[in-house]
Formats: sequence, C-alpha cells, structure tokens
Amino acid sequence: MFIEQVEVQRPRILLVLGTKVPPLLAPISPDLRCWARFTSYGKMDEGGLSAVPRATLRGSSHAFAAGLLIHPCLSPSNVKHRRYRGLSGAEAETTLITDLVRSSS
Repeated sequence: MFIEQVEVQRPRILLVLGTKVPPLLAPISPDLRCWARFTSYGKMDEGGLSAVPRATLRGSSHAFAAGLLIHPCLSPSNVKHRRYRGLSGAEAETTLITDLVRSSS
C-alpha cells in the first residue's frame, strides 16, 4: 500500500520522523538498506546515512530524496546530538533538509 501511495503522490522528498520507520523502509528500498540497522541518529550521522539524495522503492521507478529527522516531540531534548556536514543541532537538521531539497530539484 505504501509503495502505491508513493507512486500516486510522487513526492520529491521523503522526510522520516522518529526511530521506528527507518527499519520498516529498509526492506522495501535497495537505496535505504543502510537504515535497516538504525540504532541511533548519532550512528547514522557518523556514517553519513541520514540523507539519501536518491532513493526508489521496490517495484517503483519514482525516485525521491530521503532523510532522517528527529520526531518533533523529542526534538527539544535530542536535536543537540545531531551532526551533519560539520554542523550540529538544529542547524544540522536544517542543512540536511536544504541539501535534500537541492538534490531533488
């Protein structure tokens, strides 16, 4: 069902909020397999795996950019741990989103 929804809506960017969804997307996307072992944002950030500039889902030809974000309800206490391209905190997440927007254009 989710793959069909992506096919119909054709999003340019898929922003994943929270820790539960990344391991669920990994099996249906060869480009997001790296999310299967999601244990923390810190480990994903260290490995450069939080932003995927081009991903597709199994059986779909539609490509989109994908990124991992801290769920908003946990952001006040956890965003300070984010790292992306030498940045930290909210600035790291904002830059991650900006990069995904650029890569999806």
